[in-house]
Amino acid sequence: MGVALFAKTVSSFQAVSGVAVSSRGKRLHAISVLNADASVRYLQLFDSAAVPKASDVPFAQWVIPPQVTSVPGQLIVGGAVIADDGIIFDGAIILNGIAWGISTSRGSYTAATASEHDVTMTVSA
Repeated sequence: MGVALFAKTVSSFQAVSGVAVSSRGKRLHAISVLNADASVRYLQLFDSAAVPKASDVPFAQWVIPPQVTSVPGQLIVGGAVIADDGIIFDGAIILNGIAWGISTSRGSYTAATASEHDVTMTVSA
């Protein structure tokens, strides 16, 4: 029985609403998001090497709870978690690159206010 080890990279993003994390395939292990807005937001993942643009359609998305009484909403994705779309997330390999966006709308990307979100992501080659 063998053991596969992956060098993981942890990246934190503040005051942005969308980022292209990698221009080539990577294994996505975990994502943590804080939402300081009083409304629900959506974390959307794209199989792309480009920053998401208006109306792009994600391959997976999750609801980020709103801030309540000055406590930010929090979403943590990792391990065998199922996305809102029924896609199983378990160290998934994203082939064309990894991009994410925080959206105000479900199903397609509409940039949220950048200063209201903190995102931390763990990836490996």
